[in-house]
Amino acid sequence: MHSFGLFQGLALCFAVGLALGSTACKLNERHWKLDQLQVEVLAGESGLAPQRELVEKELLAALKSEGHLLPPKSPAFAKRATGEGLSLRVTVTGPRVATPKPGEAPVGQALELEVLLSLSRKGEFGKFEAAGLGSAVPEPAKGGREAALREALAEAFSLALGSQVLMLEATAKEEPTLIADLHAEDFRLRDFALRELTERGAKGAVRAILPLLNDPERVIRLRAIGALERLGDARQVPALIEAVSPYDPPLAISAVNAVGALGGREAEAYLSTLSMGHPNIAIQEAAGRALEALEKRSALSAERPRLSK
Repeated sequence: MHSFGLFQGLALCFAVGLALGSTACKLNERHWKLDQLQVEVLAGESGLAPQRELVEKELLAALKSEGHLLPPKSPAFAKRATGEGLSLRVTVTGPRVATPKPGEAPVGQALELEVLLSLSRKGEFGKFEAAGLGSAVPEPAKGGREAALREALAEAFSLALGSQVLMLEATAKEEPTLIADLHAEDFRLRDFALRELTERGAKGAVRAILPLLNDPERVIRLRAIGALERLGDARQVPALIEAVSPYDPPLAISAVNAVGALGGREAEAYLSTLSMGHPNIAIQEAAGRALEALEKRSALSAERPRLSK
């Protein structure tokens, strides 16, 4: 394991030959200066880790190519950057030998690297986290293992940095723009808009969130359930009941918990029925716990007026 700060070596930056076709590159020209930049390199399944100099070099190149997140002591862009006390922690894990996806033929011994970026402002921790996965096949004629590691790092950094910029952009958008992003083709825009609207407590976005309960991306469906629970509109209980599917127990349990949290007569009747019998025992037990918590809250609410007399 290597842990170190990156405050030097900007001369090592050079543009990587990678076309960043992500949405992040099409956004406005706002920039963010990184006051702190820290990197951790962890060994992969092989017990080996990339050399820290290689990771440092590829990270700086990726930051320069992406262009919105500016490393410390970056004179070319410092005056154009927004100073927000941002710190970026970078964790690189790998390499490991990539496993072919079902139906795919193995192509050589591809090396895979995972990058996790955690960006935070002062007083906030872990709000902006993004991951990227990169892989490449070592070819002796093209530089072998080191060239493959560089290629995998460039791909992983590109994906993660692109997502991180989208997250930062979401925090600066007005509510109508975020609501429009809920229908974006890029699932990351839907995800980050949903997160930001939930954090703002945007109750006006509830109706726009409902269709996301059937989003093709599971992570969006889960996020939508959590958003409806946090926004606290009990009128959405019927929609959450529809989201309880026996084919995805973890998602169903999240919906059951949201139904219990929102409460109301319909929620109580549904949870009571579900707790008395469901093909999936985990869903049944979750309904029982949610019903118990709901009944306790209802009893406390009924008790308060009497105590105040």
